[in-house]
Amino acid sequence: WSKLLETQHSGLMDEHRRKGLLGELLFLEQQITLSDSSLAAIQGWVGADGADQDFIYHDGWFEIKSVGVSAVSVTISSLEQLDCANSGELVVKRIDKAAPEKAGAFSLNDIVRKISSMLLGDVEALDLFRAKLCSYGYWDLQEYSEQKFFCSGTQRYLVDGSFPKLTRANVPIQIPALHYELDLSSLTGWQRG
Repeated sequence: WSKLLETQHSGLMDEHRRKGLLGELLFLEQQITLSDSSLAAIQGWVGADGADQDFIYHDGWFEIKSVGVSAVSVTISSLEQLDCANSGELVVKRIDKAAPEKAGAFSLNDIVRKISSMLLGDVEALDLFRAKLCSYGYWDLQEYSEQKFFCSGTQRYLVDGSFPKLTRANVPIQIPALHYELDLSSLTGWQRG
């Protein structure tokens, strides 16, 4: 048992990964609220299963990026991340560490518990949500309650054929992988309300 606890503690997600998961969970919470089916909203969260995009639904795909309030760019971590036949969205969440007493501040565990409580009436959706959290590397640990965060805003960008992106089709085959940054101030032409 103590061995299991040691393994879990050494497997704590770093702050970057926590913020990434928080951004996806905040988006998922919104999808559950807007959707007729909680299960369908959670089934669309495919990033937890290692897919190229974070969310894929019948009406489009969504790539979620969590950055600090002062970030001027966002990192795209693979050629596949924004490479889809149909249009999708790049969703940028502004998430920073916050003082525990700040109004609206939340911990990773707070958001997980909030979504879990939204799913209490749907056992299948709740089980799938827990399974996806496990595949992401999340365990309900006290450490994830201690640090509070605050989301100060969201920008959404339409990723269509004209959006500036590197894809397998426009990068030489001699370059098997790369990650690159997008300057957010130059993307206003694709920004959605």
